[in-house]
Amino acid sequence: MTMMGGVALAGVAVMGLAYLFDRVASRAPASLRHAIWTTALGLLLALPAFEAMGVRIEVPVLPAWVASAGEDADEPVASASVEGTAVGVGASLAVTEVRPSDRIRPVASASPVTRRAAAAGGISHTVDRSASRSEVGSGVAASAPAVTEVVVPRAGEQMATRAGDAGGGLTLLEVFALIWALGALTLATGVLASHLAAHRLTTVGVDRATPEANRRLAALRVELGIRRPVRLVVQPAARVPATWGLRSPVIVLPPQYASWSTESFDRVLLHELAHIQRGDCVTYAMGALARALHWPNPLAWIAVKRQRAESEYACDDLVLSRGEAASDYAQDLLGLVRSLPNGAGLPEASMAMARPAGLGSRVRAVLDPTQARDRLSRPTALALVAGTFALGFATSAFVPVASAQQQPVAAVEPVAAESPEASPVVDVPEPPAEPTVLAAAALEALPQPRPAAEPAQELCVFRDEGGRSTNVVSNDDEIRIRWETDGCRVDIEIEGEVDFSDDDTRIESMARDAVFEIEERIGRDRKRARFEGTRTGIERRYWVDGDEVEWSGEADAWIAAVLPQLFRHTTINAEARVRRMLDDGGPDRLFAEAALIESDHVLRTYLELMMEAERLDEAEYARVIDFAADMDSDHGAGELLLRVVETAGLRPAFQGPMLRAAEGIDSDHQKTRVLETLLASDLSPSQIEAVLESAATIDSDHNLGMLLSGVARSGRWTEVSRSSFLRALESIESDHNHSMVLETFLDSGTLSDDEVGQVLDMTQGLDSDHNRGTILQRIAAEYTLSGPQVTAYLRSAAQLDSDHQVAMTTEAILQRADFTQEHLALVLTMADQVASDHQRATILKNVIMREELSARELDEVLMVASGLSSDHQLGSTLSLVLEDETLRADGIMTVLDAVGRIDSSHQRSMVLVNLAGLYALDGAQRDRYLELAEDLSRSDRQRVRSALRR
Repeated sequence: MTMMGGVALAGVAVMGLAYLFDRVASRAPASLRHAIWTTALGLLLALPAFEAMGVRIEVPVLPAWVASAGEDADEPVASASVEGTAVGVGASLAVTEVRPSDRIRPVASASPVTRRAAAAGGISHTVDRSASRSEVGSGVAASAPAVTEVVVPRAGEQMATRAGDAGGGLTLLEVFALIWALGALTLATGVLASHLAAHRLTTVGVDRATPEANRRLAALRVELGIRRPVRLVVQPAARVPATWGLRSPVIVLPPQYASWSTESFDRVLLHELAHIQRGDCVTYAMGALARALHWPNPLAWIAVKRQRAESEYACDDLVLSRGEAASDYAQDLLGLVRSLPNGAGLPEASMAMARPAGLGSRVRAVLDPTQARDRLSRPTALALVAGTFALGFATSAFVPVASAQQQPVAAVEPVAAESPEASPVVDVPEPPAEPTVLAAAALEALPQPRPAAEPAQELCVFRDEGGRSTNVVSNDDEIRIRWETDGCRVDIEIEGEVDFSDDDTRIESMARDAVFEIEERIGRDRKRARFEGTRTGIERRYWVDGDEVEWSGEADAWIAAVLPQLFRHTTINAEARVRRMLDDGGPDRLFAEAALIESDHVLRTYLELMMEAERLDEAEYARVIDFAADMDSDHGAGELLLRVVETAGLRPAFQGPMLRAAEGIDSDHQKTRVLETLLASDLSPSQIEAVLESAATIDSDHNLGMLLSGVARSGRWTEVSRSSFLRALESIESDHNHSMVLETFLDSGTLSDDEVGQVLDMTQGLDSDHNRGTILQRIAAEYTLSGPQVTAYLRSAAQLDSDHQVAMTTEAILQRADFTQEHLALVLTMADQVASDHQRATILKNVIMREELSARELDEVLMVASGLSSDHQLGSTLSLVLEDETLRADGIMTVLDAVGRIDSSHQRSMVLVNLAGLYALDGAQRDRYLELAEDLSRSDRQRVRSALRR
């Protein structure tokens, strides 16, 4: 098989597995499904490298002409010739190289040795039909013998199949390779053109966004933890927001963005930043290149489509996980698409926020309250990538080759011995009826046919032979099942109504035209049984290795052995079996059968049917919970536990077992559902403690946040469990969920001083200025802080980047807290770092109005105030300082020096008039006052001088 063929077949296998994983994760967060398709597409790009590594595990599944088509016509094929003089005389086995381009000569009436060699495969025998036995004994031929040769390829060896005549031309695979290369080059060129168009979209004819838009972008970048710079541009040619940038990301806005509300604009930025945070532009390009490389594979096209769809779903989930209203966001999407009657009009490489195609499914997902919206954690992503690439490496190692029974014997052509074109051969006499010692040894060394397998007493796929894949298709009254392992396959088909015996070992009756068929393949061995309902009863047929044989006791024994396994691995006949078992032996009988069921889905079905049909006691429900705890399927375990609660209620006797079962669930979603159900019951303090310890293992910030919020709202906890609550809260990384739980915790009742301190320390872990500021302001409003609490509060506030939040948090603390000089100095340091004149002046005014300032503190206030560049803000701040009426002489001079920084005649005159009205100026103060008045307008100068005379 050529490298191209191996890569193509491995690509089909990888895409098939990706589709299977996607179906399994259909209710998982979109970020997980996006990661599955992205890693699968990345693996498609890596397959040629894996193939080039040369790992090969030959699998005999293809016809020989497929396996050999297109191989090099001059590649040597090994053949063996037996030569010698006579039986008992020293003989040897000569190995020659025979090329497929050499002409191959036939053997007339092959000897037993030749026939056995041909059956075993891989031996070339040359026979001299003209030499007599006496000549053989002497080792001399009387005349030039006519020589023929048969070459039988070994399993896996290849003969050339040409697209043209035998004289030359391209091989079939060379033609296919040329077509493939042209298609791949065309698509790769399209990918490059799309990225060039996206580059032009973000650089040519663009305008800068407003400063406010850039401020909102910066704030949201910090909130999402994106450290790379992101440009924000306005493109008149764009009709919807989009993102592009392999190295330097750019968000493109349409001109109408200025008319959007602040909330809608934030949602748009969050969606586009989610693309940047996950590196979607790079993964989009990778997917497009993988599709170009594997363009003949339709699954590659589907994979790219699914990858891009899941990317949009994941971005939508991030927006909604911050608490945005789903209905508002859906309206945003619909509003964008309404203006796109003919599509987004953007290059494929750019990630347009909304396109008409697929919008309906996106809106339904946005409005679905049950949809999981977790973000994929980094460990999970790394494990997924590593596992997928390991799987792809293993997949690429399997190379299909021709099956042994399908190996072709090359077409033969008679050639005269003296022909100069004949390939060089060794002439040997016809061997005797029995092989020579050396020939027998050579034949023993050849691969021997595998002995037939003994009849299986259980279906091969349920033995310990590695992993098993299952495919079930059910349509109305038709069921098709396929189980596969590395070495065997089982196919089952059921059509129409089929009734089985009470002991599950035979078919009791069938409706007319109903069909039940089962086939088991172990390597080359096959068994197949078929039952058909007829007018007169049941027609039974049985095949062994493809040949129909008479129905026998062996067939009955096989069916009797495999039917119970069929029932234990599927839900076929489940209701009838459950009812029969309950009638025969009650729940104990069904529990005994449940212990034999390996499939979690089937086990859950049986136990749920039992709970519906039978009233169980507490001990029996506890046994159901124990079965759920042993399940490998998190979904099955979670659903079964919740069904117990739904059926019997959450009794005290169930609480402990359910908590132990929940600890074994890895799925964040399922574990959260079970723990939330437990919290709804009357748990003891120790049980609440156990719930919180189990909650700390939840990776999903969304799920953990919802669970902890429920704990806080319950109000039923001890001091110990409150500490466990805060420890679990520390593991939440999402600002939105962290702050949501903190606010719920603040709602739960009056906190102790230690708890207030813990909450203040936790706010320092919030990257979002809005979330941190909201928590800090609420604490300042509800608690009178002092000492270390004030210090912790101010340290957290000092880390805020938003000038507005700094001003709001300091205003809140200044109104209620007990301050020291160190605290006031910290506030003034924070004010000095605020760039906004308005916010800096707000902080200074709150400090001035709060309490009487010492001379030193007043000097510090004036020093910070002197940094104000706004005449209005500086003037109003200085006027507020003057109202204190306790300035010393040096303080007055400091104020006059600050007045000199005011350029506005009106603002400067207003401060000077206030100063002259409150303080008697003389000496140096008076001189400085008059000096400042000289630069004023005539009317303001007269007013200032008049105020001094009064």
